[in-house]
Amino acid sequence: MGLLGLLSLLHSAFFGDQALQELKMTSSVAPYEQLVRQVEALKAENSHLRQELRDNSSHLSKLETETSGMKEVLKHLQGKLEQEARVLVSSGQTEVLEQLKALQMDITSLYNLKFQPPALAPEPAAQTPEESPVHSSGPSKDSFGELSRATIRLLEELDRERCFLLNEIEKEEKEKLWYYSQLQGLSKRLDELPHVETQFSMQMDLIRQQLEFEAQHIRSLMEERFGTSDEMVQRAQIRASRLEQIDKELLSAQDRVQQTEPQALLAVKSVPMDEDPEMEVPTHPEDGAPQPGNSKVEVVFWLLSMLATRDQEDTARTLLAMSSSPESCVAMRRSGCLPLLLQILHGTGTEAGSGGRHGNPGAPGAKDARMRANAALHNIVFSQPDQGLARKEMRVLHVLEQIRAYCETCWDWLQAQDGGPEGSGAPVPIEPQICQATCAVMKLSFDEEYRRAMNELGGLQAVAELLQVDYEMHKMTQDPLNLALRRYAGMTLTNLTFGDVANKATLCARRGCMEAIVAQLASESEELHQVVSSILRNLSWRADINSKKVLREVGSMTALTQCVLRATKESTLKSVLSALWNLSAHSTENKAAICQVDGALGFLVSTLTYKCQSNSLAIIESGGGILRNVSSLVATREDYRQVLRDHNCLQTLLQHLTSHSLTIVSNACGTLWNLSARSSRDQELLWDLGAVGMLRNLVHSKHKMIAMGSAAALRNLLAHRPAKYQAARPLPRVAAPGTTWRRIRDEDVPHILRSTLPATALPLMGSSPEEGPAGPPQRKTSDAVVQTEDFAATKTNSSTSPSLESREPPQTIAGGPTSLLGSDVDGPSPAKAPTPTPFVHEGLGVAAGGFPTSRHGSPSRSARVPPFNYVPSPMVAATADSAVEKAPVPIPTSLLE
Repeated sequence: MGLLGLLSLLHSAFFGDQALQELKMTSSVAPYEQLVRQVEALKAENSHLRQELRDNSSHLSKLETETSGMKEVLKHLQGKLEQEARVLVSSGQTEVLEQLKALQMDITSLYNLKFQPPALAPEPAAQTPEESPVHSSGPSKDSFGELSRATIRLLEELDRERCFLLNEIEKEEKEKLWYYSQLQGLSKRLDELPHVETQFSMQMDLIRQQLEFEAQHIRSLMEERFGTSDEMVQRAQIRASRLEQIDKELLSAQDRVQQTEPQALLAVKSVPMDEDPEMEVPTHPEDGAPQPGNSKVEVVFWLLSMLATRDQEDTARTLLAMSSSPESCVAMRRSGCLPLLLQILHGTGTEAGSGGRHGNPGAPGAKDARMRANAALHNIVFSQPDQGLARKEMRVLHVLEQIRAYCETCWDWLQAQDGGPEGSGAPVPIEPQICQATCAVMKLSFDEEYRRAMNELGGLQAVAELLQVDYEMHKMTQDPLNLALRRYAGMTLTNLTFGDVANKATLCARRGCMEAIVAQLASESEELHQVVSSILRNLSWRADINSKKVLREVGSMTALTQCVLRATKESTLKSVLSALWNLSAHSTENKAAICQVDGALGFLVSTLTYKCQSNSLAIIESGGGILRNVSSLVATREDYRQVLRDHNCLQTLLQHLTSHSLTIVSNACGTLWNLSARSSRDQELLWDLGAVGMLRNLVHSKHKMIAMGSAAALRNLLAHRPAKYQAARPLPRVAAPGTTWRRIRDEDVPHILRSTLPATALPLMGSSPEEGPAGPPQRKTSDAVVQTEDFAATKTNSSTSPSLESREPPQTIAGGPTSLLGSDVDGPSPAKAPTPTPFVHEGLGVAAGGFPTSRHGSPSRSARVPPFNYVPSPMVAATADSAVEKAPVPIPTSLLE
């Protein structure tokens, strides 16, 4: 019972009466051991609380000691200043005295700020350890001097801010003037071109398209630099209102200064010694009247404009301090702070160029700046108010932080390699964790929301840096983990550059990464070749001038051409040829690079008759497109023409004129346009092969490129008729719009067949071998209104590149790195089962059953063309069934490039 009474006393002390009643109710049934454990737990908790109380008391006493010590130090310094002031007054050194007075005032304000509660008034200046001549001479004079100095500092701050705003406005106006002058020049050049309705030619049309594309590109660059027109107007209004407010504040401050000087003189004479006027004067501009526009977003804008010109280490330190609260993080995100952080983490395009890491990784403070920028980015992401978006960004940031940490380690190893002989060891093998992180990024890149998060958090820069540093460490290796890492990184870059102009320009600006990407084409892994080709295919689709230059300078054309000559898989041929098709339309230098590779022209001709296992025409279309692009250069070189003759190129092209694929027919017409000029040997061969009649059947096609190419080639052949065909009989008018083969007279059939069949087939019609095709009739026919030109002589870069961008199809990956490029990036193959959401090219239609429709057209336009009305050859029409003739031809959806 004595123990029970003790327990009752303890519980009444800790829990009160209610706890005591509960204890009494349960004590009768609770065992003795349970009560003992409860008493011990209560004792432990009580001792813990007492220990915390003692710790807090000691901490408070320590803080009080430090505060009193600091107060004594400040008072001691103030006494020394007063003593020196008395000496200076006696010696007459007034200038030094003024400086000491300012220093004394700053020390007093610092002490009041740090050690006095905000509710209390500041101590009077006269309360010093001993009375000094400075204070006894008149307190009002000190107050007015403090007011004058604070006003001068305010004027200086306002003047600096005003000058900064004026410089920013002038700089922006100069940049806008340059953009506007470029647009005006392009507009003037467009106005000088002949009108389409009065004088039409393919060269003028392509020049017009190129000028329109350049104008649109300049507008997009201007919008990316300055924002939309509404944003520019809003920014100008904010700056104008701020300048107006600064001018008003400058005028009011000057008026205060002018009014203060006579009042200070009067106060020295009239204020008695016993009066102690209080004047609350701000020592900083922000301590006075409230400044306009002091919202957090405007403050962050202002800080970012100041940080843009500072050192990266100071900038990273300031940004990390700004991200200390969730409200500041939201304001930093809205004000565009993330690009500045990414610039510190990965550098700009010029800094991350050839030969190493941006910003010299060995420089003092560079690594610390990147660590602070990474921490600030982490704070901003974890302060995202949208929970759904926050989860996605956290997931992306987690894997990107792993990639950045691994890259930092690799750059340190490379720096040690360059430092001396002690770093001559082999690189550390790649870790499986970083390969898994890259695989996770690749999987996330298939989702639109995650791609947006990657673009915000620098996913493209991180993956590009990973690919670059892995290549610089291991060079060309056959290690499975390295190959898997590069494939994952390449597939991620393919998805991130699909349809994103900004990402394309960002990746092309990183010269070191581009060199590492092109170098992978020398690997023995064809799966890696497919990935790299997909990246180059996306980058070359509608590339800007700088991207074209970078792609040309890193040697992408030569590397792709040599790679396609070694390819053995059909999927590799499709990927590499698609990239070559896009790149061959960029410049004459790219065309020359293809032709200079040994065996390239012969290989391109062989692709025209390639038999795919999947019955796809992609390789034939790509090979024909490349041959069409380089034919403008081939037409000027006799040695290149001889290579095409040795491989029977002209015969194959004439067979393509009867293909059911619009892209194949268009490519053949464009190539014949070039090859039918400047060479009498090829012109005579085309006459012998019956090209005139076959081209004549296509001049009225509703497909623009087919009609234009066939008409131009026909004009070249008719203008350079061989001597043995000069006395030939005139050809009847065939295949005019609205004409059917049933309306042709019977006596015209032998001449039609003779004009369309090769010379070797003419004896089958009962004619003599010496008899040539009939000449044109004397009456006016459609040949008189066909506008053609010597394509090779007048056109330098008129070829097209309908190969669109590619996106990696999503793969199901399980159990480590496996082959992820089993399917072609061009879309679902007809021989494979269609997927639920097949990935096709941007702008590429999908027909019934999941089959991609054909593509064709010009590289600078994206408008749909009318359907192509294909007119069959006379021999086919003579033997075709009437029901088949009346059946409508299926019209595939097509998109100009």
